[in-house]
Amino acid sequence: MIVHAVGLGGMLFFGGLWAGSNLMMLAERARTWQRMADEGYPDDFRRTMMLSKLWVEVTGLATAFSSGVFAITAGPSATVAIIATSITAFTLVASGMIDKPAPATMTAATGQAKPELRGHRAVWRGHHAGRTLAAVAAFLCLCTAACPTTAGWAMIVSGGLWTGGVSFLAVERSRAWRDMPLDDFLADFRVSVRFVDPLMPVCCFASAIAATVFSRASHGTSAIFGWVGVVCTMIAAVGSGAVSAPSVLRMLRSEKTQTSAQLMRDRTIMLASNVVRTIAALLAFVCLDAAIIAQ
Repeated sequence: MIVHAVGLGGMLFFGGLWAGSNLMMLAERARTWQRMADEGYPDDFRRTMMLSKLWVEVTGLATAFSSGVFAITAGPSATVAIIATSITAFTLVASGMIDKPAPATMTAATGQAKPELRGHRAVWRGHHAGRTLAAVAAFLCLCTAACPTTAGWAMIVSGGLWTGGVSFLAVERSRAWRDMPLDDFLADFRVSVRFVDPLMPVCCFASAIAATVFSRASHGTSAIFGWVGVVCTMIAAVGSGAVSAPSVLRMLRSEKTQTSAQLMRDRTIMLASNVVRTIAALLAFVCLDAAIIAQ
């Protein structure tokens, strides 16, 4: 029973982080790289991949292991879990085989990128789109195997994608933004926000609504964990919006209307609120997973 609960909780938690992180990398970094100048792309690609690739691989391996444990102990729902485990394992192996580093140098004579650099972005984006599709499909299979109700399924799917997305931003973008020169940060941040804003709030509030429906229909320990998850989700959403929204809006305006000191302070506030939001999102998702386990 304990082994089954550990496998169930682990596959939902790490599966959400894995799928959400891949989705965020596709929605934010891949689309940003498509618009980035050739001169800045190789360094930004390597800097991003140093931590984000490790993060995605670790969460993927944890998903495969815990879903395998669940499949062994699941009984009738083992078939779906085995399918998800197979998709996860295949995706991890394929990623290691097809990924390639960015070209190392630029041609000094002309200042133009080597020919292979021009195609690298499109090829990598295509590979990562396939990887993201497989990760999300595996996560949906795991949620189908674990969640007997529609509300529970929607709660875990949206909560996992949201938590994985904000975790990726905390692991990779926050570190990069903190170290960037102010002008580079503002340019990168404005592009990123345009891609992130439509995705993350939708997943956040979908998770809160589904968790509310689930908690109202549940009883005992499951309902308690569900309501705690709702509270943590709303703290992350409302708190982050109230604290960081003014700073974000100022950074999105023309920097000519702001002093460097003000913009640096706004960046510090935004990064600190991202840390708090990530912690609250992780706590919320742990509680939502616990609510499913306690059913």
